[in-house]
Amino acid sequence: MELDASEWAGVAIVFILIWVIPAYFVARIAQERQKSFTGFLVLSLLIGWLIPLFVTQFLRPESSGLTRKCVYCSELIRDEATECVHCGKELDFVSLT
Repeated sequence: MELDASEWAGVAIVFILIWVIPAYFVARIAQERQKSFTGFLVLSLLIGWLIPLFVTQFLRPESSGLTRKCVYCSELIRDEATECVHCGKELDFVSLT
């Protein structure tokens, strides 16, 4: 059984819809979480997009900037913070520089 040109086009469209487009969205999710877009795109295209999708759900964005502990609740907050986002207490601004 041989496929003609229109049947190959249909197969290509289905392949793109169920393999390539979801892989692109997985890579976009990884990029939003400050991971490699290209790395996750290649990984998703090679092994399928379902496993990398689950991996991206557990990734957290990398923290940028200096952090310190809140003196009241000991949670990490940004160095520039004047109020703790966890406990709501107002903090004295102390620069680390």
